[in-house]
Amino acid sequence: MALTTPEIIAGTALALSIISFIWQRFGVLIGLKKEQYDLTLDVQKQLNESKSSWATQLITMRDAILSQVSTQTSDIFREAGELSNKVILIDNRLTKQETRLEVFWEDILPTLKIVIKQPIHFRKDDLIDRFPDKLSFDETCELKETLRNEKIELLEKAKELNQEKKAYLLAIALMLARIDGLLLDKGGKCLI
Repeated sequence: MALTTPEIIAGTALALSIISFIWQRFGVLIGLKKEQYDLTLDVQKQLNESKSSWATQLITMRDAILSQVSTQTSDIFREAGELSNKVILIDNRLTKQETRLEVFWEDILPTLKIVIKQPIHFRKDDLIDRFPDKLSFDETCELKETLRNEKIELLEKAKELNQEKKAYLLAIALMLARIDGLLLDKGGKCLI
């Protein structure tokens, strides 16, 4: 069975067509694979750049926030220091005022006791003699009520008072102020 030339040509043409077809398809596949590979590399590169860009943005944002927090923290510490200095200054001024008030009351209290005491009021005189250190809270309130009642009586007759009674009224008012101050210091309040 010998092949004739037209059959050889047809066979060769058919073989070439098949080879051409396979080569064409194989080339397309190779091209697709190459494009896919290039596309994968491109996507990978963009993803890495994007990650780098995001990382850079996040680092920049973090640094900005830390800088702002640091600035605010230093401002807070500076203001706290200033406030602390002001509190110390106020504390010193209050201490001086308390000292001055104590000196005032130590100087004036004996005189107030002399002016307020009356030989006919034994209970009131006893309370005044023991004021302020030797009175209980209830006794201090009793003295306050007694002096307050006398003050009210004197104020009702204010126009009729002579100089001596006016001095007595002033002594009572000062003694009531001292009693109220001591009660405030002790955190107490009389129920009158």
